[in-house]
Amino acid sequence: MPTMPRLRSPLLLLAAATLAAAQDYQIVIDRPEKVAERAALHATCASNQQRYLGIGGTPMRRQDANFEITIDAERTVLEVSAQGQPTVVQLTIVKATRTEAGRGTAVLLPPGSVVLMAAGDKETTFSDGDKAALPVSALPSLRMTLHLSAGKAKDDPAFGSSVRRPLAASWPIEPQAAALVLQDLAFTVDPQHLSGTTTLAEALKGSGRDCLRLTTELAFSGFTMTLSKGMQVTASSATLEIARIVPVEVAAPGGQETRSLKLHMEAAGQATQSGVVQQIAASIDLTQVNELDLIPIASPTR
Repeated sequence: MPTMPRLRSPLLLLAAATLAAAQDYQIVIDRPEKVAERAALHATCASNQQRYLGIGGTPMRRQDANFEITIDAERTVLEVSAQGQPTVVQLTIVKATRTEAGRGTAVLLPPGSVVLMAAGDKETTFSDGDKAALPVSALPSLRMTLHLSAGKAKDDPAFGSSVRRPLAASWPIEPQAAALVLQDLAFTVDPQHLSGTTTLAEALKGSGRDCLRLTTELAFSGFTMTLSKGMQVTASSATLEIARIVPVEVAAPGGQETRSLKLHMEAAGQATQSGVVQQIAASIDLTQVNELDLIPIASPTR
C-alpha cells in the first residue's frame, strides 16, 4: 500500500518560525586584525556640496562641487595597536580615480602605486612605499575616502551592545563614546547635542559568510570644525546614517560599511585681501556617502 507523504504539523511550523525569530546574536563591530592580514579593498566617496559665499557685504554667490572618488587596492596590515586596531596599512593600488562634474575623470594614482596609511593624532597620514610624500593633488581625495582611527574612537562602545540582541532589536547609542567617533571624523560635538539608535536589521549572506546588517542613525547639532584662519562656525546641524554588514563569527575580519552624511553649516569671519580686511559669510549644504568593502584574501598554504 502506498505510503502518504508526511505533512508537517502547523504547530511545528509555527514553533520553528518562533525559534528562528527568537534567535539572538552577539554584536561586535570592531574586529581585531593581525599583522600581514590582507584584503581586497573597494572604497568610494560621492560628495554633493552647495556653498554660498559672501565677501564684504556682497550678496552670497553659489558654488557647487559634485564628484565621486573610487579606490580599489590590495590592503595589507603592517602594524596594529594592543587592541588589534590597524595603525599602519599598505595599499597596492589597482584603481584610484576622481570623477568631477564638468571635468571628467582624473587618475589620482597609477595602478601599482604603493600607499602607506598611518593613524595620526589628528588625521590619517599618507605617504608612498618609501615614506615619501605623495602627489599633493591626490591627498584631499585620499583623506575624504580612507581613514584609520587614532585609537580612542571605537564603534562598539558608541554603537554596539553589551548583551545579545534578536533581529529587529534597537538600542540607544552611547553619546560620550559616539562624540569620540565623530571627533575622529573632524566634528567636535557636545554629547548633550547628540542622539541616535542602532538596529539589528537582518541576518544575510555576504561573500559566502553568515552576516548581520546593523544600521545606526545619528543626529547632532552645534558642532564645530577646523576652518580657514579667521573663520568660525556660527550654526550647524547634521545627520549620519551608518549601515554595516559584519560576519556573525565575531573573530572573523572584513565586512562592509556605508556612511551617509547630510550637513548644514554656517560660518562667519574675516580675511585680508590686498591689504584690506573683509567680512566673510558662508553657508554649506553637504550630502556625502562613503562606502568601504573589505574582502579577506586567504594566505597561501604551504
